[in-house]
Amino acid sequence: GYEMKTNIHSKTLDLFDVMPDFLRGLFNMLLGNLRLLFGFQFQQSQYYLTQAAGNFTTVQAVFTPARRTEVSTSEPALGFFNFFNDTLSLISPIIIEEGHMAGTLDRIVRALDVYVDNSTGTPVCDIALTPFDEVFANMTYAASNSTAAVVAGGIAASVLTTMADRSNNSEYSFMSGPATAMVSTLTGAFQPLEFAQVINHMTLSINATFASTYYITQNDETNTPAQLTIASTEIGNAIAICDANPDTPVAALKGFLVAFQTAISDINDAISSYLGGPLDIILAIPAVNPLIIALWEAIHLIVNADLGA
Repeated sequence: GYEMKTNIHSKTLDLFDVMPDFLRGLFNMLLGNLRLLFGFQFQQSQYYLTQAAGNFTTVQAVFTPARRTEVSTSEPALGFFNFFNDTLSLISPIIIEEGHMAGTLDRIVRALDVYVDNSTGTPVCDIALTPFDEVFANMTYAASNSTAAVVAGGIAASVLTTMADRSNNSEYSFMSGPATAMVSTLTGAFQPLEFAQVINHMTLSINATFASTYYITQNDETNTPAQLTIASTEIGNAIAICDANPDTPVAALKGFLVAFQTAISDINDAISSYLGGPLDIILAIPAVNPLIIALWEAIHLIVNADLGA
């Protein structure tokens, strides 16, 4: 122990010095922020992400190629350096992914809020009067964020795989054991790629659901059911990922998904008698309005709820 400290003290003391910042950043990101995401408190989530980013900026300033060269003569020092350098490479895409997911969910709820007037305390909806430009401005933002989240989630998953291989090969020296434990915990506690894929499928489904309501107001009997078919397929894809990962945080999104799946099914039922018949599909509006209110209420029950833990 003493010999290792002697070898690495002069060159890597600052690596140890930044460990408190590293741990605080990890805590902000993986504990506080994931909890906030499950509570759907999006703006607070962004705040904690910013705090985490600040912690990690302090740490990253130490991990330079020049510093790696300096410590390369000591196997323990190099292992220590590589572990934290790879971990920082993992944290960056996760922070990016979480930011995109929070932005996605925020805009989905905002888009849904456009449909409903709750100014009197009793929600009212008339899709014939809905400003759909506002709905789809929010959904365009949500869709671009959900796509970016998948990209970041894929990068994070790739880094996790690399770290698992390196720790199994003891490339992190005395940090290989902690690295194995961290990779295992992260894989079980977050699943970055799967989480992003669920959000992406959900966003595409919700966008198509909202598009179907627009086409009803346009009396379009072709695009209305076509959009609902897309919506049903995409929400099914999202729920399948949740069902395949039942004991993970991915499954925490299922209530959100099922609420939209129910709305899609109900809208399909409401318009079915108008398709191919003598009555115009625009006449289904009175039947669809309360379904949007029911969806709005279901989603707000979820996003306004405390975690209770």
